[in-house]
Amino acid sequence: MKKLVLFALMSISITAFSQSLTGATYSYTERVFTEEGSVDVTSYFTFTSETDVVWLFETPRENVFPVGYGKYSKEYNTIFFSHLEKVHEKISIYYAETDIKFTFDPTSLVARLLFNHDYSHDYLNRFYNQGNVFRLTKEKVSLIPNKNLVGTSWGIYDANNDVAGTLYFKTWNEVLINGETHLYVCVGNLLAIKSGDNLNDENLVGIYYPGARTIICKRDGLDKEEWNNDLSISFEIVRLE
Repeated sequence: MKKLVLFALMSISITAFSQSLTGATYSYTERVFTEEGSVDVTSYFTFTSETDVVWLFETPRENVFPVGYGKYSKEYNTIFFSHLEKVHEKISIYYAETDIKFTFDPTSLVARLLFNHDYSHDYLNRFYNQGNVFRLTKEKVSLIPNKNLVGTSWGIYDANNDVAGTLYFKTWNEVLINGETHLYVCVGNLLAIKSGDNLNDENLVGIYYPGARTIICKRDGLDKEEWNNDLSISFEIVRLE
């Protein structure tokens, strides 16, 4: 997590959130076994307010990417991620048209992915103790997204130097790629876009410094590099006037 902490410290001050949930980040790490081998997968839940939560995964390269924007209920100690949120429409874990809910107790530091009787989250269970209770860690660094890119437009140029694609950062968590909504976050200087539906490699990450005119983006995800040649793909996006 060293790289991730460095990105966060560039623009986020470390504050003790002993009473308020706003800004607090909680994590959980699970060792996941696949046909290719094993990988440690860390999830982060960051409170952008007392009720709003961003759900992130960390990649083996110590980048994070977003998979959900949800609501926390203090009354029921739950976090609810709706499949009806527009920023979730192109993410595969919501394709079954079912919502995702966790019990989440920030005081006792325990959580659980809840079973939906209409749909079994078999894919997600592997990241969360097979649907059993798991223990949370409260992070010292807040991974709260910033608004540094809001209102900016960027282009992807082809070999003929023509604009082949565009990105417009509409809000702090919604980016329009060629006019279509995708989820993104900018945490410190790390830009992370949920560009495709799967968690393995269909995400884009890059480093953005305020005022920069270009960002080098690379594919990233939960796969290890030796498992997936697509993780070597990179390209440049350029700020449009």
